[in-house]
Amino acid sequence: MCFRFFLEDLKHIYNPPPLETSEQMKECINTVYEIFLSKRQSSVGHYFRYLYNTVKFVHEHEFIKELEDKKSYTNLIRAQLSSNELGLLFYNCLSDRGTKFKHLVEKYALLEDMDFGKLLEQGHWSLYKEEAYGESGLKRNQ
Repeated sequence: MCFRFFLEDLKHIYNPPPLETSEQMKECINTVYEIFLSKRQSSVGHYFRYLYNTVKFVHEHEFIKELEDKKSYTNLIRAQLSSNELGLLFYNCLSDRGTKFKHLVEKYALLEDMDFGKLLEQGHWSLYKEEAYGESGLKRNQ
């Protein structure tokens, strides 16, 4: 429930000038996310660190050898994420603080259940590789 309010906070901060390139969008998102974190770091910082380290654990540990098995475990993690959590995760990984996590989000399609209505702007979905959206990413581009 609180992630709905966090995402609303992020939306209230977001007021970009006209942006034309992906790099301009990323820079703007990073600035807005840093402003958001200046108010909400104590509420969301530990959450994203925990989530990142859980996915990283599945990714790095040798007891899970096959990619499909790793995806099964990360699917369990993804199933626990609400639409609002996915929306905030989306922007966390586009910020400078989340760059290491973005690769894992793309590799394991953690945004597969992403509600694109949660985006600050619809064009932002293009800032991730299509793989981040799993099978839903294919539907997004059709």
